[in-house]
Amino acid sequence: MTEKQLVKQRHRQELRERNGLVKQWTPRVQTALRQQITPVIDFMEQFGPVQTLAMVDTLLLPEPVAAVLTRLYASVGTQAANSQYGYLLHNYPEPKSRKAFGFNRIVAGIMRRFVQSIGGKKITSITETERKRVKRVLSQGIAQQQTNQEIRKALRSPQLTDARARVITRTEVGAAQMEGSRIGATRSRLLLRKVWSSAQNIRTRRMPRNTADHLTMNGVSAPMEGMFEVPSKNGVDLMRQPCDATAPADQVINCRCSCVYVPVRDGNGRVIRLPALP
Repeated sequence: MTEKQLVKQRHRQELRERNGLVKQWTPRVQTALRQQITPVIDFMEQFGPVQTLAMVDTLLLPEPVAAVLTRLYASVGTQAANSQYGYLLHNYPEPKSRKAFGFNRIVAGIMRRFVQSIGGKKITSITETERKRVKRVLSQGIAQQQTNQEIRKALRSPQLTDARARVITRTEVGAAQMEGSRIGATRSRLLLRKVWSSAQNIRTRRMPRNTADHLTMNGVSAPMEGMFEVPSKNGVDLMRQPCDATAPADQVINCRCSCVYVPVRDGNGRVIRLPALP
């Protein structure tokens, strides 16, 4: 099998894994979003929509989203690290190679520290968007003289909450999967380079239709610790990998691209191995 075929095969495998993880985590994100607005609804039942509108910033807190994202990143990242590590050892085996003791614990710890470093901005963004939605629903309800029951129904609308949960989940699962995959690749102790693999279909980001271009990124290679230069409305965005948690929203929301790791070979065509981790 050629390298191009291996990259495509690995991309399909990661997409299947990602879709399964999105299905698994979407109900949990839905629950977190509902938990966020429960204090708003309880307050409205007691004091009415006018006073509730003035108190939304105090009532709608980030803790439910923070908790579910922390669990998501640790779990998804660990699964992705295992998948990537296993894939590399299966395709490029080393005699007597085996996974280091405590692998999952190490990866989960790295992922928790990772989400602590980048999670604040994400959690704030999700919470602020939800506050704006709640304020809009309350304002409309007050203007139209709706009952508390009608406003509560609008706040709980599955068309809004569930659709939003799916977008959040797909985006965050992608980010956690790609970060975990990078960790798993690093711990394989193979000298690697990374290849951007995009879906190459009608939904793939491209310009000028979109504000970012992932169509032309397909097959672009970079050193393991290098950055991809991804076309955007601002020229280029530097990204460590697809779904990079630190990248602008228009580069990552609902992204289906993947980062595939390919061994670097010596002059005799043999994969190059690095010293074992301490």
